[in-house]
Amino acid sequence: MSYSLRRGSIFSGRGLPNVSELSVVCDELDSRVSDELQRVLVDPFSSGASLNDTREIFTPVLHELDQRLARSSQMLKQRQNMCTPIGKLSDEIILEILEYCAREHLFGHYSPEGTNLPAPFSLCSKWRNIAIRSPTLWSHISLPTPSCLLELFLSRNGNVPLAVVVDIEDKLLENEDFSFDNLGSSLRPILPRISRLSLQWNSPEAENVMTLNTFIAEQIGQRELPALEMLHVNSIYTFDEPITKINAPKLLTLNFIGFAPSVPSFVHDTVTELNLSGREFELHEALDVLAALPLLETCAINTAEHDEPTLVTDYHAPVLLPRLKKILLTSFNVDQMDYLVKHLEIPPLAFMRLDTCADPDEHFLLFEDFLGPLITLSEGHCVSHGVDQNSFGCYVESHELICKSGRQMVVTHDTPSDSVDIIRLSRYWTNLSLIDLHITRLPSVVELVHVINCWLKISHLGIHTENADFERLLEAFEISVSLPCPLLRSLDCTGTSFNAGRMGRFLRLRRGQSRPIRELGFTKDLVQWTDTEREVDAFSTLVELVQSVDSHV
Repeated sequence: MSYSLRRGSIFSGRGLPNVSELSVVCDELDSRVSDELQRVLVDPFSSGASLNDTREIFTPVLHELDQRLARSSQMLKQRQNMCTPIGKLSDEIILEILEYCAREHLFGHYSPEGTNLPAPFSLCSKWRNIAIRSPTLWSHISLPTPSCLLELFLSRNGNVPLAVVVDIEDKLLENEDFSFDNLGSSLRPILPRISRLSLQWNSPEAENVMTLNTFIAEQIGQRELPALEMLHVNSIYTFDEPITKINAPKLLTLNFIGFAPSVPSFVHDTVTELNLSGREFELHEALDVLAALPLLETCAINTAEHDEPTLVTDYHAPVLLPRLKKILLTSFNVDQMDYLVKHLEIPPLAFMRLDTCADPDEHFLLFEDFLGPLITLSEGHCVSHGVDQNSFGCYVESHELICKSGRQMVVTHDTPSDSVDIIRLSRYWTNLSLIDLHITRLPSVVELVHVINCWLKISHLGIHTENADFERLLEAFEISVSLPCPLLRSLDCTGTSFNAGRMGRFLRLRRGQSRPIRELGFTKDLVQWTDTEREVDAFSTLVELVQSVDSHV
């Protein structure tokens, strides 16, 4: 019995078949299937076969026709999708999109409560096939997770290094089916393949169940992690010292959130990057962490300030970090920061950023007296002052230092004061060659006379302030008995509004003192021009090099 259709004469031309041509095919298919089915139902024994034999022959044919039509329908949908913008994306771009989705989907979505995969993985058959064939998409694993899902990831991952997150949270500990032994059983077989490991002990109840370092000792022990390059630990709720050393010969980056004494220890000295944050570190504890990582190149330590200031008197041996290139210390009060800086021995070119905070009541070392010795080692000092966007009613000072050794240093200070104490700083400015002030308020004229007479060696002065404050500075130069700033050759006042006649008088004063200003920079739109100092001249007769900029630049 044959149910084949005629071939070759239905469609004309080489283009897409039109609707009428397709209708002919469909009508013929409908007619022949209906006629044959009607014949069999009316006289099932006309062919000499039994009713069961007829059904066994007819049913597979109908099923095959149905599958063939379904494939044709799917093919048409796929071809239609190819005509859309998203359908024209290459496999490489689709893979890049899927990898981004996998990274964003990592944390918590493969837990027993939600094993959903990123939606784009099943956007269409093409995207699904690319997802299944791409091992990198299956390299992010969160534990604990159902064994079937873990096996699925491992089967599709191939040999791509794994990024594993172990997440311990309250809901997980409330699950009666959860056990740390089962978690360890899932983790241990894949330890050799893990390149990035994140241990999240985020539950306040975790301390009562099993602490992080206990888990490491019992479930990992001395097993080697040969591929591990990055270890991230969040143990903010647990306090326990390391029990065993982690054997990770290729570990480069350590990110740790928690108590400093809980930082894991390691068999090998390989860590080059440390990011350490938590609450209320004891300073000797932070130094102990640094001393245990002698190959550090990059280091960031961030701690919340102590509630009550305490005088730092603990002895600690200096910490030598000979390979350090960059260090960031954040949220220590002035006394603590001074203690840390004095106990660090680092290369002269290493970049330093020191973010200090004010104590609520008092502090034993004034910020200016902490900053001063650092200024004396510098040849340039840039100061800015503004509102702290992260703290209501507070201000932040920023001091950029260019050290004589070549080191760049940034020191910031959170303060309730709306001005910089340049009077106290001035005694440390005697050896600077460059000063750049971005501050809205300058002191009185008398105080400014004292300040500018401390600038014995500066050759470049930048003043970016309000009009009235700038006027006071120029007046201080005029009334000073001695010659202030004898080496000053360059003045930058861009962003500052001033009267052109007033500036002209100052420039003539310097020239009359045989100490002329040779370079002048200003914002052209902010100058109030006068008949004596016209815009067309722009001080060209008084200064060798004039650099004027527009306010919108």
